[in-house]
Amino acid sequence: MASIPHQETRTWAMQQLMLKEGCLYTSMYECAQQYTDIWGDLQDKEKLYKSWECFSTRIPHNRL
Repeated sequence: MASIPHQETRTWAMQQLMLKEGCLYTSMYECAQQYTDIWGDLQDKEKLYKSWECFSTRIPHNRL
């Protein structure tokens, strides 16, 4: 299985978070980066959503 570059994983994470929340929060950028730093090229919605849950409770949302 070919490795997906981290940029693609960050983009995937951002798309999934925007679909889940129905809008864009500035904190999604940092969450997507953190997810990629931890999980690398793994694209797992369950892990991403759990990361977002933990992240969003610590960092206030700034909606764009």
